[in-house]
Amino acid sequence: MTTSDMTLREIADSLKLRATGVLDAADSYWADEMEIWHSFDDRLQKIRGEVRAAHSRAKLAAFHKAMPSFERIVTMYLSPSTNAIVELTTWTGRMEYAPGVINADGVTIGNKSVTIYTVDNGKIVRMDIFDDPSTSRASAELTAYGGMSTAGKSSSPEQANSRG
Repeated sequence: MTTSDMTLREIADSLKLRATGVLDAADSYWADEMEIWHSFDDRLQKIRGEVRAAHSRAKLAAFHKAMPSFERIVTMYLSPSTNAIVELTTWTGRMEYAPGVINADGVTIGNKSVTIYTVDNGKIVRMDIFDDPSTSRASAELTAYGGMSTAGKSSSPEQANSRG
């Protein structure tokens, strides 16, 4: 099925809003069942959209907690002929809360990634994520330092930044 240019724009806008810290902005656009492919391990996962949404919120909240200066610089390109959105992202920040790692506080990160979102009937049905293995490992470590223990927890950057 095709997706209108307007729907692609709405989804891209919600993904950009999510990147600014509104962690649930794209929740309504994940398909009930979707696929995620990673370049770093050449693995295709099948996952429920609600699990993807929860994981995304938890991961971004953990980034905000570990790095209060965390920022995603996102550029979106729409491809109506292929029902796709291409996202170029630079992830930046300075680690200020990493209690499990000696000398991690003050470390600055800057990672780049490309994600291709395939859309069908107004929902994201597939993500192809391109980054390098060291970037993926650093992201996983950072989410652990930021306190991400389950994908089911939902929190805002404000909640993530409270250390009480």
